[in-house]
Amino acid sequence: MAIAYGKLDLIRDRQKHHDLFLEVFGKDMTAELFAWKYQDNPCQVDHESCLIFVAKDGDRLVGARSLFPGRVFYRGAWYDGAQAGDTMVHPDYRGKGIFTALLNVSLEELKARGLNVLYNFPNQNSLPGNLRQGATKRTDIVNAVKILNPLRAAKRETRMRYPAPALPERASLPAARGSLTIDMEADPQVDQLFVQTFADAEMVAQDRSCRQLNWRFRRYPNPYKTYRFLHLRHGDRLMGYAVLSLSGNGVGELTDYLVRAHDRQLFTEILQGSLAWFRLHKASHLKTWYTQPQHRFALLSRGFLPKPTKIAFVTRCLAPVPLEEAPWYLTMGDTDTF
Repeated sequence: MAIAYGKLDLIRDRQKHHDLFLEVFGKDMTAELFAWKYQDNPCQVDHESCLIFVAKDGDRLVGARSLFPGRVFYRGAWYDGAQAGDTMVHPDYRGKGIFTALLNVSLEELKARGLNVLYNFPNQNSLPGNLRQGATKRTDIVNAVKILNPLRAAKRETRMRYPAPALPERASLPAARGSLTIDMEADPQVDQLFVQTFADAEMVAQDRSCRQLNWRFRRYPNPYKTYRFLHLRHGDRLMGYAVLSLSGNGVGELTDYLVRAHDRQLFTEILQGSLAWFRLHKASHLKTWYTQPQHRFALLSRGFLPKPTKIAFVTRCLAPVPLEEAPWYLTMGDTDTF
């Protein structure tokens, strides 16, 4: 067996990539999803192969690893980086060093393009390989879960996937102060909110610009989830936003959120609005990530229980940038598993 490594040929190997994805993950990578995920990414730097690296045995595609280019923000400066994901090796070829070889090939490409940091969310199977190759484990991911409809939660078919629910495009929600609205697009003030919140914060954050959020959630061709933006405004000023998703089988997710200065009271307002919206649409339960220490009390006090996952968050700096020790701001929307 002589395995050859290189980049994906979008014309010749697109169907082979689709077949391998289906074999490994049991999911269909449609042409629409492929175009959105790889080609339409606003930060894409490689329009020839979309930073998809492959392993081939003759003409057979037996492994692949993708990089999703993006930006991260830290103390007033942007850094170019990428998230690794969709790493797959055909079952017949596992244990032959293909995973490590693909990782090395992708790292060389990142360095050549001047991308500063690699980050991803490996599962238990992939984590040891990431650590051996120089990644640093930052944290284990813990879900926060609250049951909203016990009867529906008990009856939910976890293995079934139902079409995304049809939901109103816009709505207003009760608010203790200011206003809470549901919208299809991210408010343009998100850009200012993001920069001001993280300019002096000792946290690294992935890009949450209006352009990025609208690509990531508004234009995501997911047949099983419906996404909406929740905006919190005091007067004309945007104080925070959340991305809410509801699946066809009734699972709600507080997928992403940000409030000015990470203020606990503002987060509580966002959380209360989110709960009201999910209850209105009869979600069985609501999940988010239990990763922000300043917001855990608000989650616990409202009945969210921690549930460990089998996912970790790791980083690897490829250049001397001041990101190695800083904590990261993480939400469910940061993962590659979209």
